[in-house]
Amino acid sequence: MGNLEKWDSAKYGAISHPEVGRSVSADLYLGYGPLTYDKKTKTTAMATAYAIDAGQSAWLKMACPNCSAEQYQQLYAALALMHHFGQVGSRSRNGWGSYVLEEGLPDFDFDLQPFVRNWQKALELTWPHAIGQDENGPCIWETAPFSPEKWPELMHQFADLKVNLRILFPFYKANTNKVEMRHWLSYPITHHMVKSKSWRQRRIPNTLRFKVVKTEDGKIKGRLLHTPCRPDFSQQSDLGEIEEVWRKVYQFLDQRAELKRVQQV
Repeated sequence: MGNLEKWDSAKYGAISHPEVGRSVSADLYLGYGPLTYDKKTKTTAMATAYAIDAGQSAWLKMACPNCSAEQYQQLYAALALMHHFGQVGSRSRNGWGSYVLEEGLPDFDFDLQPFVRNWQKALELTWPHAIGQDENGPCIWETAPFSPEKWPELMHQFADLKVNLRILFPFYKANTNKVEMRHWLSYPITHHMVKSKSWRQRRIPNTLRFKVVKTEDGKIKGRLLHTPCRPDFSQQSDLGEIEEVWRKVYQFLDQRAELKRVQQV
């Protein structure tokens, strides 16, 4: 169980949200669900009694006494993927629940290439099985380093990026039968549901993931990665529009001054 009992919303600040016409709390925007709005205090609060606090640690013990050398390499690769890209818990796609593996790790060189795939080929499958790659390299972007105590500022930056990503795809009408480009980014969307019965129970998790990682000198930075896949209910005729959505996302991220592409983690 976590030992965080009270949420300090003031550390995260607010971000401008053009679609709602006012500022919104950065932490609530990224963490709605585990975080909620307290009408009495008019601030963000925890929805549960306890949460895992920043800096907490836990032991992960694994044993494979009869593993072959090849199986050990597969295990090491899985641990490396966890370390570089893994998160746990609610709203982890937005950067919450980011962790690093420390102490007791084997010494090995992590080769990213076996885990990347042409993003358009990856969209042919319906589950996130690889990191996308386009003509500019792996679909991985990183922020500049922050000092560890400034991780709320990094989360604020994540929230600002997510808002600006979403407004790349403006809605032309609210709550109609028409499926718009924004719906392929993630779904459902408050106040902008597709009224068609076939979409009533549909869900599209955002396949762009945010993570906080630790640098070799003890600082932290943000990492964004895309694991492309198409919704399991989508049709072949939808692929053109889905591809166009992600082309625009990649272009947006490549043009952001606070981000840079990385070829290796």
